[in-house]
Amino acid sequence: GVLETVARVTRDKPKKNDTKEE
Repeated sequence: GVLETVARVTRDKPKKNDTKEE
C-alpha cells in the first residue's frame, strides 16, 4: 500500500519524489 511505501522510503531515505510514484 501507499502507507507502506512511504514508511519504507522514509525509513531508508526520505524522498518526496518516491512518494508521488505509486
